[in-house]
Amino acid sequence: MVGGGGGGAGSGGGSGAGNAGGGGTGGTTTFGSSLLTATGGAGGAISSNSPGAGGGGTVSSPATGFVLPGTWGTTNGQYNTAAQVYTGGVAGPPTPLGSYGAGGNGAGTSATAVCIGTSGGAAGCVEALITSPSSTYSYTIGAGGTGGTAGTSGVAGSAGGGGLLIVEVYT
Repeated sequence: MVGGGGGGAGSGGGSGAGNAGGGGTGGTTTFGSSLLTATGGAGGAISSNSPGAGGGGTVSSPATGFVLPGTWGTTNGQYNTAAQVYTGGVAGPPTPLGSYGAGGNGAGTSATAVCIGTSGGAAGCVEALITSPSSTYSYTIGAGGTGGTAGTSGVAGSAGGGGLLIVEVYT
């Protein structure tokens, strides 16, 4: 299972990055009331030093398994005072489950005097085995974090990838 990826931040120009918005945090995927959790990645921010953090997770007894933490987004966001083109931060590397739970791209722009958003973090991934399972379990699937809004003369960030839960039953 994997949580939702963090959204990338938007870009903007002028004072305060033209009111561009940060990316939203990805949702948590759960299995059982507190048996397994895969937390979402944090959203990117409007700062070259504030990418989204990667998510984590937990495996509680009687399940056994491991957690693969998500990676941080990138810090490609920066202030641009020359007439150059910068691209936004690259999405957090995909989890072992493809693009599910990947962080969203930070926004870039070709406008001058802009702040470019950083990317969101990738979600945590959980692999687990339950040798004596219950007959039913509740579950939730974490949504991808929303992309940050565009500021003045800017571009909106990309949404993070949604979570995923795969259950295999062996008899």
